[in-house]
Amino acid sequence: MFNYIAVPILFSISLLSTDTISSNISSDVEDNITHLIVLAKIALEKGDFDKAEALLQVGLKICQDYDMSYGLPIIYDILASIAFSQGDTRKAESLLVTAIERMTLDGVSENNDHIIDFKLRLARIYSAHKENSLAEIGFKTCLDVQKDKITKGDMSTKTGMIYINILFWYGVHMIKNSRYNEAKR
Repeated sequence: MFNYIAVPILFSISLLSTDTISSNISSDVEDNITHLIVLAKIALEKGDFDKAEALLQVGLKICQDYDMSYGLPIIYDILASIAFSQGDTRKAESLLVTAIERMTLDGVSENNDHIIDFKLRLARIYSAHKENSLAEIGFKTCLDVQKDKITKGDMSTKTGMIYINILFWYGVHMIKNSRYNEAKR
């Protein structure tokens, strides 16, 4: 039997471009990721670190399943912060390395503020573990990138704040290693 209602619906569906469908799916996925991040932040405010981490892991899985990078810096940022706050610096290190690798593979510039911020956190972790050569490389790389941005005219608040953060933590690193004159400069 021929269904007269189905014909216009099928015809309408065939007129939809795959770009429109893909765009709608991307928008829905982004909305879901945003919602998971908000729920994770609420869980953190209530002190429920396990729930927050579980929600963010679901967000990472969605990003992976849909090959999307939307929200990745924020998700990795929060996950690394949770690990760091719980004293698990090795887990935080692993998350930060993964975030940098993933973002770089997705075409994000090595000079991106999120990547520099993640590298600064890695340098701080290496400094805390007395892995001074890795810490030095990390601090100097971050400092050089931010100096270059400022020299080229980037006067954004984010760039300036990261630059100040680098100077502060590099100074702390030097003081811990009895390099007082360098820290003072």
